[in-house]
Amino acid sequence: MKLVLTSTQFLNNQLSVNIKNLQEISSKYHNKDIDFICFGEAYLQGFDGLTWNINEDINRALSIEDKVITDLQEYSKINNIGHAFGYIEKDSGKLYSSYIVIDKNGEILANYRRISQGWKVEEADPTVYLHNSSKTVFFNYEGKKIGLGLCGDFWEHPGIYADLEADLYIWPVFIDYTKKEWEEGAQKEYADQALLVGKNVAMINSAYPNQAYGGSTYFVDGNVEAYSPMGSYEDLIIEFR
Repeated sequence: MKLVLTSTQFLNNQLSVNIKNLQEISSKYHNKDIDFICFGEAYLQGFDGLTWNINEDINRALSIEDKVITDLQEYSKINNIGHAFGYIEKDSGKLYSSYIVIDKNGEILANYRRISQGWKVEEADPTVYLHNSSKTVFFNYEGKKIGLGLCGDFWEHPGIYADLEADLYIWPVFIDYTKKEWEEGAQKEYADQALLVGKNVAMINSAYPNQAYGGSTYFVDGNVEAYSPMGSYEDLIIEFR
């Protein structure tokens, strides 16, 4: 299984721009034997793409049946490449920070809702902006069990993810360390935390102008196996067997 971990930059509340960027990145890997291109947390609408006004945010959010999602399913099928990305999901009037995985046949393999609360501002209405309390999600692909977690999930609840005993974990985040901070300490902290979850952890950091500087890391046994430097916005290709 070959994955592209991409720190493609997003813009807040610029859905059409972010989708266009997704497709541009995807086109680079056409016919290159890639199974999934993995984008960061809340990629489609942007990590700060909400207003915390319920009516406005419901309009900005997407349901899993939304045409935007079904079009991306069709895009995956036509281009024979899978895509995984974060988005703000709406379901029955509730909002979630979610991560969806679509395979190269256009099928949805998983739709995960963030468990930790760090994606929400304190004043967000707790009856509308929901975290998913304790429900973990995984999918099977080519005989491997793949677990999912978003940002603070692996920090606050590592045990429930470790209990999945997944072969590989995909960990999209939105963190704003400088390159210096990351390389001089934070990366090691994330490596240690990843080990509490599992042996193989693929972390993808989103990029946003003058705030988050991208960078993806593949942790194996709590060590840095491969990485793309923060600030480079380079894709990281990993092969997992």
